[in-house]
Amino acid sequence: WQGNSRHGQGEQVWPDGARFVGNWDHNVVHGLGCFEDKDGGMFVGQWRNNQACGFGMYRDTKGLTYRGGWEADLRSGDGVEEWEGGDTYCGQFVKGRKEGHGVFVWADGTAYMGQWSADHMCGYGLYESSDDR
Repeated sequence: WQGNSRHGQGEQVWPDGARFVGNWDHNVVHGLGCFEDKDGGMFVGQWRNNQACGFGMYRDTKGLTYRGGWEADLRSGDGVEEWEGGDTYCGQFVKGRKEGHGVFVWADGTAYMGQWSADHMCGYGLYESSDDR
C-alpha cells in the first residue's frame, strides 16, 4: 500500500473466488500479473489500466489456450489458439476475433491457410483435406 492505494506487488481475492496476483500502480493493475476467474480460467501476462494489454497467455477450463497479443482485454495482433483436442489456429486477431491472415489446422491434419473475418474463413485461402479431397 501507498497511502490508501494498492501499490506495488500484491494480491486481491474477491468474494466469488476470483483472484489477482501482480503489480498495482495507485489502485490500477499495471505491469505483470496473473488473474484467475471464479470458474478457473487464468490469464498471465501484461496489464495496463486494469486490462490485459501486451503479451499474455489465457487458459480456460475447457482446454482452450491462447498465447499472443492483447488490447483492452481482447485478443489482438498475432496469436496462437490451441484446443485440447489438437486443433490449432495461428494468425491475426482484431478485437478478440480471428481477422486477417491465419492458419487453422484440425487435429486430423486438415488445414486452411488464408483470410479470416469475424472468426470465419472468408476471402482468399487454401484448404487442404487430410483425406486428399
